[in-house]
Amino acid sequence: MRRVYFALLLAGLVACGGGGGGSDPVKPSTPTKQPMQVEDGSFVVTATVSYDGCGVRTPWDGNYDVAIDSTAFSMGPFTGKWDGKSAAAEGETEKMVSSTRGCTSTIYSAIYITFTNPNHFAGTLIYKERLTGSCGTRVGCTSSWVVVGNRAPTP
Repeated sequence: MRRVYFALLLAGLVACGGGGGGSDPVKPSTPTKQPMQVEDGSFVVTATVSYDGCGVRTPWDGNYDVAIDSTAFSMGPFTGKWDGKSAAAEGETEKMVSSTRGCTSTIYSAIYITFTNPNHFAGTLIYKERLTGSCGTRVGCTSSWVVVGNRAPTP
């Protein structure tokens, strides 16, 4: 009886690939992160000054239409790129360039936001003046705001 039991046990180990030789364990599959889908729509944005290096008083609070299309992003005056896997968007306003006596001033704003869900985002808005050329003692400056956006309620 013992011989039959041992033979069956040995046959079972060989059939199942057991016995310690050459079988690879099954690796668990890693779930792939699906890109976040954000529907176009209106968002109520609040902006709080975090650093005022330029003395700018632009009121950034308000309602903004947000549009996301594959890899493109727009929000009010900001246009740029969208990354659905990281749920992050960044955009810039049009650059205003002016020159006076060999000093060129470039002024623009940029926004960097991350969506935590399709109805909420948070990030940073930056206002920047960059000077190039012969500007004497003038220097460029930067101001920044913390921004939070929530999808506007539908009427």
